[in-house]
Amino acid sequence: MQSTGQQKPKRDVFLVDEGGRSVVLTLWGEKTETLPEEQLCQKPLVLLKSVKVGDWNGRKLDSQGSTRVELFPDGNRAAEVQDWWNQEGSRRGSFASLSGGGLAVGRKEILKSLEQVAQEAAQAEAAVLSDKGVYATSCALLERIGDDRFSWPACPDCRKKMNEEMPRCWQCPSCRKQCEQPNHTYMLNLSLMDLTGSLRCSCIGEKAEEFMANTKAETVLLLAEHRALDEQGRSFQDIFADANLEEWIFRICSKYDSWMDEVSIKQRVVAAAPLFRRVGEQTQHRLDFVRTAFHHLNIPLP
Repeated sequence: MQSTGQQKPKRDVFLVDEGGRSVVLTLWGEKTETLPEEQLCQKPLVLLKSVKVGDWNGRKLDSQGSTRVELFPDGNRAAEVQDWWNQEGSRRGSFASLSGGGLAVGRKEILKSLEQVAQEAAQAEAAVLSDKGVYATSCALLERIGDDRFSWPACPDCRKKMNEEMPRCWQCPSCRKQCEQPNHTYMLNLSLMDLTGSLRCSCIGEKAEEFMANTKAETVLLLAEHRALDEQGRSFQDIFADANLEEWIFRICSKYDSWMDEVSIKQRVVAAAPLFRRVGEQTQHRLDFVRTAFHHLNIPLP
């Protein structure tokens, strides 16, 4: 959803190559129609031009107005990638994600309980917690998202918190940039729950928008400040309530965090996918594997 309140279509697509890496491509607006669902089921080869490369919480790609998406392109390079996919890639069980430890298609994750996530973080070495952190994947219920202090005014350049010096004049104390409006960015506090207990996590930036039905933080702030309703008749409290009590697959990073000279282990959600979507992706992946195996063995499909 845009700040004007209009719905903006969005679709996340996972791209892989012979390097064993995956990256998330986010298509916006009319660009979502360039990769129809029936084409995605075929795992097509794609050529992308003029995409925006972001590095917030890992590498990711975003479409823009000038982006071109070409399906099944010609050329030597295209033939090489297609041969790799037919002979090896389609059978590969996992791909290392460049998008902030994201959940890649076909990735074989060992799901851990929230209790295990907390225990492994508590038993990890201090050097690991101070550096990259400890990553784990868990299936849990999103019990609640706190609706107080859910965003911060981020600098468009360095993403640090900006201060409002006077009306319509914001300044970043870090890079000294001045602008009329900051980039209001989500900083959500999540309460997760499963059969083993509960866990509090944070989630920031674009990843947090997925829990809010892709509604921008600026839009929610406007609804809260003016006590208004959106086009669907929802208040900002309704938007938060709609996100509660849904099951997700979470990618969680446990890492040291310092606040007021006190160091403690904090958990942050770096990627997530609704459980029903994840199950659908895994089912489709296994069906594709079976079809490929039947084809190579010259066995007709039933």
